[in-house]
Amino acid sequence: MNNISTNGESIRIEAGVRYIIIDAMYLNDIKEKELDINSVDYWQNAKDDLFPYTDSPFAVTVFTTDTLHVNQIKKNDNEEFAEDPSLFSTDTGLILILKDQILESFIKIYDYEKLVDCMGADFLNSTYLQTLVGNFNLTDFAIVMAPGIDTGFDFDGSGTYSIVQNSK
Repeated sequence: MNNISTNGESIRIEAGVRYIIIDAMYLNDIKEKELDINSVDYWQNAKDDLFPYTDSPFAVTVFTTDTLHVNQIKKNDNEEFAEDPSLFSTDTGLILILKDQILESFIKIYDYEKLVDCMGADFLNSTYLQTLVGNFNLTDFAIVMAPGIDTGFDFDGSGTYSIVQNSK
């Protein structure tokens, strides 16, 4: 499938474009709240209204290259930097990397419950993924699932992370 990493595969992104990095489950929270996506204060309002107990529920970043390697996702255990805008938290270990400009159209068709298939062997619902992928270009969004503990990746599940640019 397009731009989906479940075992540490690299994903394609577009350099110089703003992306949101968010836990796949958190995006449902944003969808349900129906905040004004076009508001200037949208991201601050989302943090304040939806995630009052999490300093870094999502990150907004511009990538410098067109490929993101999963080993660029680094765990941050330093609570001193919890409000750093480049940090994002995840509870599920499943993150979405979305172009800011497609957020509104993506949210309209996105459903976390349809995305995950806890009963299936693959965890992600391939039929629903095809629906998502079919509505967007390759670099519009990516899904990255933490490869897991003891796989050699910092991105191993829940926690607070950042993406280190220009790293292989």
